[in-house]
Amino acid sequence: MNNVTHLRQASVLPGYIGPGYVVSVEQERIRVSIVENEAGSITELDARVVQGLPTTIHVGDEVLLHIGHDSTAYITAVLETAANVQEMPGDEEFRISSGARGKLCRTGGETLLQVFSPRNELIFEYDPAAEKARVLVESGDLEIGTVDGDIRLNAGGDIQFDGNAIDLRGRRQIALHVQDVLGHVRSWMNIDKRKISSHSDALDIRSRVAGLSIARAVYEGKQFSANVTRARLTLERLETVAGTLVQKAKNVYHSVEQLSQLKAGRMRTLVSGSCYLKSEKVKFKASDSFNIDGEHINLG
Repeated sequence: MNNVTHLRQASVLPGYIGPGYVVSVEQERIRVSIVENEAGSITELDARVVQGLPTTIHVGDEVLLHIGHDSTAYITAVLETAANVQEMPGDEEFRISSGARGKLCRTGGETLLQVFSPRNELIFEYDPAAEKARVLVESGDLEIGTVDGDIRLNAGGDIQFDGNAIDLRGRRQIALHVQDVLGHVRSWMNIDKRKISSHSDALDIRSRVAGLSIARAVYEGKQFSANVTRARLTLERLETVAGTLVQKAKNVYHSVEQLSQLKAGRMRTLVSGSCYLKSEKVKFKASDSFNIDGEHINLG
């Protein structure tokens, strides 16, 4: 048996004790693959079964290897069998490369196509009866990419993303559109390098605590309504322009340090109770007439 060819070109050295995966079994010749590092570098070599091992070796089994000082590889134990799914009569297996294998699994009158990694991990399964394909990566990462092209996902049903964190990045823009049954866009949001634009018939935002920091804000609408338990505004300058201003309150307190001025075409003050005015100096001036009417008028 030639078990030295791959061994001399790889980093697996004599004296190695560790796991390996059975690639093929042909009479007394057993081919085993070794995953050398996290990057997935794989070395294949022939191995012998130690005498007295009361186990039959199958393709896909995880075995314990011992490479002697003469570079001969020995299988000393079976760590885990390959049967993740109980094989039914008529199942067919075929080798792909580097220890990976495919399998036609027949169960319940149906046939499934399965693909296993060199570590005997199920990475792909297709069920033609259910018209369902499944890609599974038990360990490691899964990356889908194109060097020069687009990636498009189309589904007649729903598309779901579920993960510990979801990160969306776009060099030019990110667009979210929702269409009606006729294909017309009803709600949308566009995010580009300098601007976020959004449109919808209704907007509902709910939060226990919110913070906004805006250098300049403009609101334009037909109606504005707010229901607030307590509000506080700190402004350097406030200008209000209104056609009609109506204010209702139980108590109103104004505190002005310097000047309080009111300019009006007409002024009317109605007080149902008493009216109290106190000032250091008071001056009333009328260009036409000045009337004082009361049951009792006290001067001095």
